Amino acid sequence: MEIANQVCSTACLTTGKDTSGMSWQEWENTYLRLEWLVANPRKFQKILKEWDLDKSAKILDLCCGNGGCFNVFLKEDYAFLCGLDISRHLLANVRVPVPLIQGDVYACPIKTNAIDVVFINKALHHFLDHTCILSEIKRIVKPQGYFCLIEPRRTWFRDLYHVVCLSPLADIFPFFRSLKRAVLEEGDTYFPWLENAEKFMKILRNDFDFTILSNDRDLRDYIVKCRNNK
Repeated sequence: MEIANQVCSTACLTTGKDTSGMSWQEWENTYLRLEWLVANPRKFQKILKEWDLDKSAKILDLCCGNGGCFNVFLKEDYAFLCGLDISRHLLANVRVPVPLIQGDVYACPIKTNAIDVVFINKALHHFLDHTCILSEIKRIVKPQGYFCLIEPRRTWFRDLYHVVCLSPLADIFPFFRSLKRAVLEEGDTYFPWLENAEKFMKILRNDFDFTILSNDRDLRDYIVKCRNNK
C-alpha cells in the first residue's frame, strides 16, 4: 500500500444523481454490461507498447472499474499502479494486488503533483463536466507527466453500431438487447460526448496546456497520449 500512502489525501465519495453525469449506480450497471468491451486486453497491450511509458511511473487508472486493465499493466512490468473508482462494488471485484481508492473524479482524493500518468479508459463519456475533471487531472499530474485516454469517437462504424443496437430487432437477441440497454442508459452523456469530443481535445490543449503527443484513431476510439506542460 506504499503507493497509496504517497498519493492519497482525504477520502472522498459522492452518491446519487449528479447533474454533471451518471450516478455511481448507473455507472456501475453500465460498466458491468460492457465490461468485456471496455477492457479488451489484446488491444490495450498494443496501445500500451506504443505509448512507451516509463516503467517506474506512478500510474493512476481513473474510473478503473473492476481493474480490467491492471493485468495488462502488470504484464508489461508497470509496478507502481493504483486505481480509483466511485463504485465500492466494482473495486471489491478487483483480483490483482493493486492499491485501490474509492472516490469521486470531480474531487479526487489524490495529493497535488503526486501522479506521473493518469489513465482513463472509456469513462470520460459518462460525464458532462469535463472542465472539472480536467482541472483535477491537471492538479494531480506532475509537471511533464502524462494524461492518456481511450474514448469513443463518432465514425461510420459506430453509427452502424447504433443503428443495429437501437433497432427494434435488437430486442429479439439477448446480446444486442444488452448492448441496447447499455447505450440507452448512458445516452445522456454518451451522445453529447460523440458530438463534442473534438471540442474536448481543444480544451485539453488550449485551456489546460496539455500537449497532445499522439492521437491515434481507429474505427471506434480516440487513443490519446498527452503531456502536462505546467
